[in-house]
Amino acid sequence: MFYTINTPWISKKIYPKALWSANPHEKSVYLTFDDGPTEHLTYWILDLLHQYQAKATFFCIGRQIQQFPKQYKAIIEAGHTVGNHSQTHPNGWHTKTVDFLKDVEAAKPLIQSNLFRPPYGAMRWGQYRKLSQQYKIVMWSIMNGDFMADVSKQQCLTRIIENVKAGSIIVMHDKGRITEKLKWYLPQVLAFLHEQGYKMKAIQS
Repeated sequence: MFYTINTPWISKKIYPKALWSANPHEKSVYLTFDDGPTEHLTYWILDLLHQYQAKATFFCIGRQIQQFPKQYKAIIEAGHTVGNHSQTHPNGWHTKTVDFLKDVEAAKPLIQSNLFRPPYGAMRWGQYRKLSQQYKIVMWSIMNGDFMADVSKQQCLTRIIENVKAGSIIVMHDKGRITEKLKWYLPQVLAFLHEQGYKMKAIQS
């Protein structure tokens, strides 16, 4: 998968109605977690966020909610926000628009939210046009690449602390195969943001 740490300007032109960052005049950042919930990692993230009185937005996959409903409920009860991340995590560029939209719709009864983030950040124009009529599409300003096998835990940390600024929307992942990386870098990210005086907020629908 191709990705960049910071959002290319052309992406913002392609998806002009999407949210790429928030208010740059308020010293706040927006932590987001994709692909959960998961059995144990979700609880660990929630406990850590609580320690820093931080809020976040979890972009959840429908089939994961079906497998781990208690973890999903815990996210909401802790005061975080959630967003639709599809039912089965299809790549919009490689999926027919009608099938992609059906997949997103399948997750809708499980995820009571008008926030949506496309898996892989990938949408065809027709998919984007349809979804933007009913969802606030949330993208990001920092992608640290924690899901990539060749990206180290130190790189995951460095890419966030060197690029964060007021209004940043940061993508991280709540999935089992990156547990070791996340458990190493996330505590340091939260400590850094706290020390720098950032408020850590959830994206609102």
